[in-house]
Amino acid sequence: MNLFPNFIQPYGLQGLPFWCQLIHPLSLIGKCLTHVKNAQRKAERFLVPIIEERYRLPPEERPNDMLSWLMEDAVGEERDPRNLTLRVLVVNFAAIHTTSRVRCFLLKLCPAGV
Repeated sequence: MNLFPNFIQPYGLQGLPFWCQLIHPLSLIGKCLTHVKNAQRKAERFLVPIIEERYRLPPEERPNDMLSWLMEDAVGEERDPRNLTLRVLVVNFAAIHTTSRVRCFLLKLCPAGV
């Protein structure tokens, strides 16, 4: 599968290193302004003990929730509690983003005063 059509490839790929060099400082600034690493550490402090405790339980005694589903489907490195914590954060982000987008969409559909 090609990301670019064949006639664009020579032009798009030549400028790619330039754009990477141009955008790289902005990504460093973004890392300083966001609290992603802090949120990740907080989530790990909360979830890693829970995940480790659930791994010690037999599968039939684990609660039937999203975390257990992620643990059951995890293979290899994905079974690491820190990786599972990141998956939970991604799923939460997606759920919140989707819910807020639907809410905004519904507010646009409903006339004012209804």
